[in-house]
Amino acid sequence: KVGFSMPYYESGMAVVVKESSVIKSLDDLTGKTIAVQMGTTGADLANKINGAIVKNFDHTSDALLELQNGGVEGALIDLPVAQYYVAKHSDQHLTIIAYPNTKEYFGLAMNKKNKDLVDSVNKALTEMKQDGTLNKIYQTWFKTDMPKDIPVTYEGK
Repeated sequence: KVGFSMPYYESGMAVVVKESSVIKSLDDLTGKTIAVQMGTTGADLANKINGAIVKNFDHTSDALLELQNGGVEGALIDLPVAQYYVAKHSDQHLTIIAYPNTKEYFGLAMNKKNKDLVDSVNKALTEMKQDGTLNKIYQTWFKTDMPKDIPVTYEGK
């Protein structure tokens, strides 16, 4: 069993589609084929879309490759990953449809019995947020500022 650090990363869900796609909103996903990474919250959401045909992949990159190759009409993935991918592959002419009300926070997994490690990681995350380092890392990888409302605080003793 594991424990987690305080959150350092905010994610929501998004659908990546080709710019030429008829899919312009989430309502347009009914009856469409959607790629997902299996075992994720994106896969769970896709399976709840009425009439959607869900294709499962081991990795997000495989889901996006299937979209590029025309095997699916959209890929339901984490929003920051979508932002990064679309920015890095502008030649693919992809666009993002945000999936509202899907905010999730990520933390680091550690042995929950090692309280000193958890406290040290939380302290480091707090310091990195305060001095701007965490935002610089976020900008490097996600091409956007770190959301200001991520609850990264340290209350160690």
